[in-house]
Amino acid sequence: MNVTKIVSIILFMGSLGLAYVLFNNIHSTIREQERLLALETETKTKLEIIREAEKVFWNNTAITRPIGIH
Repeated sequence: MNVTKIVSIILFMGSLGLAYVLFNNIHSTIREQERLLALETETKTKLEIIREAEKVFWNNTAITRPIGIH
């Protein structure tokens, strides 16, 4: 084998390694965004339940409501 073929093979293998690193970084970012979206949705649902419970509580008590709760 001549030097040109050896260098070409080494560069090709290096480019495959870099392609894998790039793919892995993009894929992990997408997975992290999906995980955060699911977490935000779950948190929003729980806060809506808490808010509804607050409304029921304040509507059924004679205690003065704090400012900001309608």
